[in-house]
Amino acid sequence: MLFIAKADNTHYEIEVRESATEWEVGLKEVKTEKKEVYRLSKKDYQQFGEVISFIFNHRSYLIDTVNNGDEYTVFTKGSHKTIELLTEEKMLYKKLAGADNGEGEIQIKAGMPGKVVEIHTKAGDGVKEGTLLLVIEAMKMENEIRAGNDGEVKKICVKEGQNVETGTPLLLLKTK
Repeated sequence: MLFIAKADNTHYEIEVRESATEWEVGLKEVKTEKKEVYRLSKKDYQQFGEVISFIFNHRSYLIDTVNNGDEYTVFTKGSHKTIELLTEEKMLYKKLAGADNGEGEIQIKAGMPGKVVEIHTKAGDGVKEGTLLLVIEAMKMENEIRAGNDGEVKKICVKEGQNVETGTPLLLLKTK
């Protein structure tokens, strides 16, 4: 299973392989391509709700996690760190939602057919990663489209009430 993790502006690829007795975890820092592989024994692992206890390199760890969407705050030994964690499914969704044209601009596209019900921004607005841009109703559910990067809205390509198909351009975001 493949994950992408972001912590303190550093991106990691995490690959997890499971056998009957252990997990093999490959951790690669994307920028430097530095890769490390760790093995965690299943016999030294226990989970109690959001709390995980395990032994790694002859040291005991107790980790508590708090989930908020794609972000996890991990508490251990008196400190904490917030990590954005994307699964293969979430990475595919983000890829379908926006396509980088190579010029620091991202065209955000509809990931499914639906109706634009709310637009929360306009051309020229500065946005931060996670800012709500617009809402599309699909199959009687509202889907929030949020900025995947900090940037500036260059162009809104749709209007409220407009029906869209999969792949319809919704807006253009100039990334910073």
